[in-house]
Amino acid sequence: MKMSEPDTRTNTTGPNPKENSIPVPEGTPNPAKQEDDTIPTEEASNRKPEVTSNPTPEVTSNPTPEVTSNPTPEVTSNPTPEVTTHPSPEVTSNPPPDEQQIEDPNNQPGTETTVTETTDPRPTDSSNSVPNGEEYNPIENGQPLPVENEPSPTALQRHISVPTKSLEEKREFYREILSPCGELSQALKEKAELELNETDSVRSEKMLELRKMLTDEDDTEKGDAVSEYFGGKEDKYLMRFLRTKKFDVKKTYDMMEAYVKFRSKYQSITDQLTFNGVRHALEESFPGVLPVKDKQGHVVIIYDTGSWDHDKLSFDEMLASFLFLLENLVENEENQIRGFVVLETYEDYHITQAMRMKASDIKKLVDMLQGAFPGRFKGFHVIRQPWYFSMVMALARPFMRNKLASRIFVHGNNLKKLYEWISPEHLPEKYGGIGEDYDPQPLIDELRDSLLQRGAQTL
Repeated sequence: MKMSEPDTRTNTTGPNPKENSIPVPEGTPNPAKQEDDTIPTEEASNRKPEVTSNPTPEVTSNPTPEVTSNPTPEVTSNPTPEVTTHPSPEVTSNPPPDEQQIEDPNNQPGTETTVTETTDPRPTDSSNSVPNGEEYNPIENGQPLPVENEPSPTALQRHISVPTKSLEEKREFYREILSPCGELSQALKEKAELELNETDSVRSEKMLELRKMLTDEDDTEKGDAVSEYFGGKEDKYLMRFLRTKKFDVKKTYDMMEAYVKFRSKYQSITDQLTFNGVRHALEESFPGVLPVKDKQGHVVIIYDTGSWDHDKLSFDEMLASFLFLLENLVENEENQIRGFVVLETYEDYHITQAMRMKASDIKKLVDMLQGAFPGRFKGFHVIRQPWYFSMVMALARPFMRNKLASRIFVHGNNLKKLYEWISPEHLPEKYGGIGEDYDPQPLIDELRDSLLQRGAQTL
């Protein structure tokens, strides 16, 4: 019988694989071929590869031609690459770019702090960045808030010796930040000129313009209230408003108007602005002030929001203590120039607490922060927030301007960027650090004494 011609359309690279079998990717070791892989190249070129695991069924009509020119390529094994451990990278300071390079005011012997200058006014985070390099802020853009899951310093690290302050050293720190600093240092003068356009001649010129505006607007309904409140104030009191608005007199006057309006509109808050009225909230650390500044010289105001008991401390009481404390902190000229940062931890924050927040309460806080108080707020840091923290931000977002929203930094459990502002050895464990716990009493004692020294228990 005449044999049929081989079908030239059949596979010429080797035996047909078994139907439904999974092809082995090129370069991947195949246990079924390990014997053939040991055949020398010359011998392999003259013999058909032996297949033992999946033999090709015998074909009588169209036999597969023997292949001699395309030997099975030698497959070498690719061992699993050795995995080495990579310790967490050392965190170095990457401060906000609108701040000049300065020495860390908290630097102590045995603690090295590196401060570098960048071009972005805020710390950047790759998770908050877009491809073109512009920083993306989920608060500012109204997007859901990410919750990073990276651990804080370990328990073992907390046993490392860190700098601590004695009670007297803490009181001395609070005494300094609550009192006028008098003559500005040369470094502070240069910072004020660079960031606020402040010089001796500018201060004199703009103060005269502001006084004139207070007089000219006295015959209007709104102007009368502003002139009545500020007309008798000393220049050094008005200076905190001029510095906040970088000596733009029109914007300064608008802030003074908002300042008066806020106190008239929210008397449930302003009626409590006495030391005895806010003492209970301060004893509960709502808010507290760390006994060290951050790497740029900002005073650090802290809130343990997760421990807030709405039944023991109302929102108005908490906001009144915040405002009272700020009013006393801006007595210090350095604080007027450098500004503040706020750090909130939401550890143990329960969903029932979030559900009790009212939009009207949040609006009070936002109104104060973005136009009704003469303070430079350089950053608001939120850590360890649960997913339902977005409920609170959803209430706040309609009232916030982009400038305020852009300064809210949501860290979750990943605190690497926070450490670019504040070293972990200066943060209590509650706030993601390895430092000592916060004690509110030295601040309260020094606040009381500074008020007595100025001869006033109220604002």
